[in-house]
Amino acid sequence: MFQGCGSDNRKDSDNDSVAEPEEFHADYDIAMTVRSIADAINVDETLDPNLYDFTGILTDGTGRPLYTAAEGMPGEWNVTVCKGDTAKIYPLEEGDLLADDLETYVVNSFNPNMFEIISETQPDKENHFTHTVYASESTILDIKVRSNHHFNHNTTLCMPAISITVYPRKPETIEEPVTAL
Repeated sequence: MFQGCGSDNRKDSDNDSVAEPEEFHADYDIAMTVRSIADAINVDETLDPNLYDFTGILTDGTGRPLYTAAEGMPGEWNVTVCKGDTAKIYPLEEGDLLADDLETYVVNSFNPNMFEIISETQPDKENHFTHTVYASESTILDIKVRSNHHFNHNTTLCMPAISITVYPRKPETIEEPVTAL
């Protein structure tokens, strides 16, 4: 109980046993994380693992976790720098992720028409992922999405998933665009 100025320091024993519900809020928006990595790549900055490596909760920009894991807790993500110029972002667990919406959210967080699709592969019986490669003048967003529930060979349910890899666009990665965003 709050006490005002000049109070006599009395306690309200009725409120002492009432536990406040814990609110969850995280400040690591996945789109801003991807943009930060892409911005660093755009200026030829080496990605420092001390700055970019992260394991924890990523959000949708409003502070809400992107998915709930099987135990009902917010799902955790891993952001890892590989080779100093590449970063990979992926969920650590399966959960109620809306992977297609998440891909759209991340790509649309950039300036309009900044990225064009240079490669797109649709899922088949062996590979349940849609693989889309987006390119700007200096950066590649390589996004793999398993959007629907699929059964694997062991007949266990596989949940939606996403993997985002961000790396520099090099001359050998330049291809004709499939379509512009």
